[in-house]
Order: sequence, then C-alpha cells, then structure tokens
Amino acid sequence: MDKYQQTRAAGFHKRGIVVLIFVGIWACAVAQEPVRRLFKEKGKWGYLDEGEQIVIPPSFQSATPFHLGRAVVQQKRKWGQIDTSGKVIIPIRYDRSYFIPGDGGLILVSRKGKKGIVDTTGRVVLPARYDQVYPFWMGISRVGRSGKMGFIDTTGKWVIPMKYDSLTHVFGSGQVFAIDHEKWGVLDLEGQIKVPLLYDSLSQTSVSGLFVGYTFGKPGYIDTLGNEIFTYREELLPDPQLYQKFDSLKNAVHQLENCSDRKKIEKQKAIDIAVSAGLASDKNTDIRPDVRNGTCTWKISSVIYTTTREGDCRFTNGCTVVVTNTYWIDSITGDLLHRETKRKLYPNYE
Repeated sequence: MDKYQQTRAAGFHKRGIVVLIFVGIWACAVAQEPVRRLFKEKGKWGYLDEGEQIVIPPSFQSATPFHLGRAVVQQKRKWGQIDTSGKVIIPIRYDRSYFIPGDGGLILVSRKGKKGIVDTTGRVVLPARYDQVYPFWMGISRVGRSGKMGFIDTTGKWVIPMKYDSLTHVFGSGQVFAIDHEKWGVLDLEGQIKVPLLYDSLSQTSVSGLFVGYTFGKPGYIDTLGNEIFTYREELLPDPQLYQKFDSLKNAVHQLENCSDRKKIEKQKAIDIAVSAGLASDKNTDIRPDVRNGTCTWKISSVIYTTTREGDCRFTNGCTVVVTNTYWIDSITGDLLHRETKRKLYPNYE
C-alpha cells in the first residue's frame, strides 16, 4: 500500500469512528428517553410507562405525546409543558403552547392574545408581549408588535431592531426585504443595510444579489454593492443572466435605450411581421427589445406545447414537449436576422 492509499485508508477509518460515535450517542439518547404512552381515564389524560403502569396520573384536560422529553398539557383551559416524570417545566398558565418548527427546541406560547417564546427548561426567551412570532429561519425569527417588525435569534437577542413596517425573507439568501415609510431596501441577517431604503418596490432577479426596483415610476437594477441603473421602461431591462458584470449590464441598458430612440418598427408591427411569415402566433408570444451583434432588434419568442410517448417517454405517463422558437427582427428595417429553436422534454409521472 503506497502513501496515498495509507492516508486515504486512515481517513476512512477516522470517518468511520466519527460515524460510530454519532450513532452511539443518538442510540443512547433514544434509549435514555423513557417510554410514555397516553391514556384516558374518566375524561382526563395521563401517561403509562412501557410496563403499562401509571407514571403520570390522569389529570389533564388535553395532552400530547412526548417530543424531546416534553409534552404539552392542558389544565383549566390553560396550557404548559411537563417532562417525562410529570414535573411542570413550562407553567400551565398560557392560552396556547407548542413547539416552533426549525427552532432547535423552543416553544411558542400565547397569553391574553400576545405571543412569546420559552425554551425547554422554562426560561423565557421572549416575553409574551407580541402580536406575531414566526418560525425560525436561518437562526432568526420574525417578531411583530403594533405594526412594527424585527428579528430575534434563538437566545432572544434582537438582531434586527423592531422598527420596520415589514420584513420578508429574500428567497435563497441570508437577506431580508425591509419596508419603512413605504420605502424598500435590503438588510443582511445582522441588520446591516445592503440596499438603502429608497425604492418604491424591490423584487428578486435570477441573479443573486441583484434586484429590480422602481423609483419615481422608473424601473432599474440595484445590487448590494451600491450599483444602480434606471431606465424609462421595464422592457428596456435586459436579462441579467447574460451579463457577468454590472458595467456590462449598464451598457446593455444604454444600448437598448438608444435602440428604442432609433427604432422605426413598433412592437405590434414586429409581431405582425412574424405572424404573417408563419414564425409566431398571437398566443404564447413574448416580444422585447434586444441588441444582437450591435444591431437593434425585436426579440420574439413563441412557445408551443405538445405531448409524446416516444423514446424514454414510454416509461412514464408520456412527456410534455416544450418547443421555444426565437426570432430576431431588425427594429429599423423589419428584416429577419436570426432564428433559434429549442426543444425540451418534461416527463409526466402522474
């Protein structure tokens, strides 16, 4: 066995030990949690052990199975939580009490219409004073009161102050949209401003860290580095995935604006040319300005849907065939410059 093989074998051995230790710890944890089975007697709920002996007398109006060594129970229309010995961990004084998804064992409680959070030891993480408390996401929870919102971490520390009119997650990233006095911006998960709250609206694009925003009725692109470019019509914003740098995207916007000022063929005329040539239909057709090889064009895309059971599609419930035909028409002369056809199959499993 050479040196590489010895090193590789040692690595596998170490990883195997780690896996065995982890599995052992998990098995011990499962084994150490005693069996508790719900039973009902004279209208009250209690718990039996694995030998069918009563370990927690039936004294609850309602009760749930144990989770992480805790169960939610109700007495006198109030809720709390107990451990497997029957000891009250969360005082039975709340209107509701249940585990929060994705929180690592924190519990949402409500009292007199207000919500808060406690941990599995009964320690108050967030006092029950708030109108909204949402599930944790990336280690933080959105909390609201009196029309303002902020974020806390799992210790109850405020990571984004409760001063914004609205906070929503930016899908697939560690950022949030923030709205204050009807102006939009973007914050990171530590509350730092990444996009200033200056815009009438913001939405995500297909490029991470790049947003479409409106200000004074004009659309534009904004990124988290402080770059922005605005134009006077949304259709003059090119597909950002085609450009690697913001400067290239900005140049593309300027080119489209110049083309828009120079064009002689209007949108509907370009569609009429494509339809009369049998290149597109009035349905499922998208048209927008584009620049191709330095020439101002109308880019026309037409989508046709069919089905097939040929080839591998015979092993499923057929396939949906999506054919996209794209044409570029010179926006000054009306000439057809280029055409592309793309065909994709999507298996149907239902």
